[in-house]
Amino acid sequence: EPYGSGFEMLSDLAFKGLKERFKGKDIPQEYKERLEKELKVINELNFSMYFLIIWDLIREAKRRGIPVGPGRGSAVGSLVLYALGVTDVDPIKYNLLFERFLNPERVSPPDVDIDFADNRRDEMIRYLREKYGENNVAQIITFGRAKAKQAIKDVARVMGLPYSESDKIAKTITETGSLQDEYETNPVFKELIDSSEVYKKVFEYARRIEGRVRNISTHAAGVVVAPVEIYQIAPLYRSEDEDTVTVQFDMKSLELLGLLKIDLLGLRTLTIVYETEKLVKQKDPGFSVDNIEFDDIKTYKLLSEGETTGVFQLESEGFRNVLKRVKPEKIEDLIAILALYRPGPMKSGMLESFIRRKNGEERIDYIDERLKGILEETYGVIAYQEQVMLLASTLAGFSLGQADILRKAMGKKQKEVMEKMMESFVSGCVENGIDRERAEQIFNFIAPFAEYGFNKSHAAGYAKLAYITAYLKAHYPLEFIVANLNAEMNTQDAQEKIYKFLNEAKSLGFKVIPPSINRSDYEFRIEGGDSIRYGLGAIKNVGRAAVEEILKVRNSKGEFKSIEDFLSQVDTRKVNRKTLESLIKAGAFDEFFPNRKALLQALDELLQTAKSGVSTGTLFTLVPAQSPLDKYKDLPFTLDDIIYFERDSLGLYLSVHPLSKFPYSKFQPINTLKIKEELMDGDEVVMVGVISEISKKKNKNGEVYASIKISDFEGEVRGYVHPQLLKEKGELLKEDEVVLVYGRVSENGNGKELRVDDISPFKGVKALEIDLSEVDVSKILIDELYKLLSSYSRGNVAVFIKLGGRRYLSEIRIDENGNFFDKILNILPKEYIKAILS
Repeated sequence: EPYGSGFEMLSDLAFKGLKERFKGKDIPQEYKERLEKELKVINELNFSMYFLIIWDLIREAKRRGIPVGPGRGSAVGSLVLYALGVTDVDPIKYNLLFERFLNPERVSPPDVDIDFADNRRDEMIRYLREKYGENNVAQIITFGRAKAKQAIKDVARVMGLPYSESDKIAKTITETGSLQDEYETNPVFKELIDSSEVYKKVFEYARRIEGRVRNISTHAAGVVVAPVEIYQIAPLYRSEDEDTVTVQFDMKSLELLGLLKIDLLGLRTLTIVYETEKLVKQKDPGFSVDNIEFDDIKTYKLLSEGETTGVFQLESEGFRNVLKRVKPEKIEDLIAILALYRPGPMKSGMLESFIRRKNGEERIDYIDERLKGILEETYGVIAYQEQVMLLASTLAGFSLGQADILRKAMGKKQKEVMEKMMESFVSGCVENGIDRERAEQIFNFIAPFAEYGFNKSHAAGYAKLAYITAYLKAHYPLEFIVANLNAEMNTQDAQEKIYKFLNEAKSLGFKVIPPSINRSDYEFRIEGGDSIRYGLGAIKNVGRAAVEEILKVRNSKGEFKSIEDFLSQVDTRKVNRKTLESLIKAGAFDEFFPNRKALLQALDELLQTAKSGVSTGTLFTLVPAQSPLDKYKDLPFTLDDIIYFERDSLGLYLSVHPLSKFPYSKFQPINTLKIKEELMDGDEVVMVGVISEISKKKNKNGEVYASIKISDFEGEVRGYVHPQLLKEKGELLKEDEVVLVYGRVSENGNGKELRVDDISPFKGVKALEIDLSEVDVSKILIDELYKLLSSYSRGNVAVFIKLGGRRYLSEIRIDENGNFFDKILNILPKEYIKAILS
């Protein structure tokens, strides 16, 4: 029946939804009261229709089977949104605050950010257009402004300075303030600017353009919904390179106009979870992600061991190290880790305190015993903004609305507001029996925590998603890896991600089977229960239309019997010569003819035969004509050819890696993964890798330099070889060449790369250093280690043992052997073994 108002509808839906959450059980009084309180605020602020639009959007997504995230941002703190099914984290269970999301004492529009599966986000934007009118919905513009470093580089480029000089200036900038601030507070920057009249001019011009609009783009998530056609309220803009209509006002201006803004984000993790669930259901039809338990021992074991490749938010080396130290045992530990693993809390020692306190290495201090219930889950560390609010409410008697204003003032260092609120805080504490001096100390103590404190609501939503991915990996690793591979197939750095997950699959004991014209589908798939079959769509130059043609013929006529049979049946306009070359190089026809080089050589003749429809024997020949394949079958085909072909067609090394002949390089202390995830701009690097790509270019001075890709077992990183080094060592720059690289990390807009200082041939690891300093050294371990080293003692690789702060050279020298690598990892973790490269 129709509702009298939007608020009446919202209230009805919220109470019905809460009943469903409790599955027919009585709703606890605490929940009823909280729901009524939130609804009252929503009604008073006139936001009922906003909540209904969000509810309708989520309902439609779920009706279409589009995966929706558990919630992000402060909206996770709303019980109304939880009851409506918009979020999926119980805010009362996790002590999340509605006032952090919508504060009646600091009125600002609600801001609900929604995560959808990345491959279906556009569908939901189309739904909004269809529902509310094509001209009533638009995306939001963003204005990119020239920051200090960019301003210097732009001006230097226009003035004709070489890139090396502008880069030298930019690297001295800390970007903690404006260029003028840098000049006044950064002596290195000032000295460099003052050293040259040209640099002074660059600085002066850069100051003038700093902060000005440099470029415009479309906001990654923001969508505006208006009650009338938007052009009546705001100007519109259509970008030249894409068919997207955006509002020309930025988000803050739109808020002032009272326009409704919704953030719709595409999150690949949701696609991965959904696809993993589909694969699991093939063997366990009753499985549902919605029914997993959040106290699973196997999941926390995986997290505690740092085995988090593919786990949402927790993949980096830094997170892995924290997880190994924290050893999470409950979801609250994950929430805290996500909140504390950030520059501020790490620099201030908050993260370290949390870890030490959890492990019983540091005394837990709750400031005041009345705060134990608030701070107990984080061992006395103020990790969340919500804890600051609850602290102010408990000790000073602040309403949660007032406490939110205090939290914001502290976080943004609003001195005037803080001074006013300090008096109210201290007075409130005194009324609650706290000495004035002590109250002032508490206020000053919590201010830095408020600055670094994280939004617990956001951390809770993402911790839940992180746990779900960890659970799937712990219980269904093969399905999880395959879902990740398929999700990464068409991304910008597809080859790198695919390589990472194939390595992970191998490390978990699964086989990776090369592509096959008769076995592969478009995507990667599970084969035989313990193997991953390579997807045809992940081969370079093999598009979806070509694969669809291959599958259509295969499904209607059965498996192909030979290369000739294949070419005679498929439409070679769709499966063209370029596609065929890539399929051959990738090994997709190996089951018919394993000599890929011969097959490539015979391809034109085979295509001609298929096109003419005439077999190699004719009515007029007494002896069948020789097949083109017979003609080339003795063409030499080596391991090096396989390496080259697979890198060329797959963008990675599949059957064999050039570094396989140097297995101990897996112990090198710096690898491509560490460069990308841990090392900082300017850090020195010594590593062994394979040159997988080379392109030579000219700089502005007309000098030739080389841009290369360096691969190892973990992935690849781009390197820059300067002109002088290219002249001196250019002969070493060959594709698939194994080299030792010396250089420095350089961070720019494209991520991290290497500035190569030197390069030399790599002949093998010189020594292994085995560090027993932090290991529980027992006679059994020493005996095992000695026995293993002795069994490989026929080589030239020296062995150092590190123990008790000293380094001892072993009398044993071992040979470089892949079996040794596998066996020593059964005795010691990889991080205790280091390869010495030179």
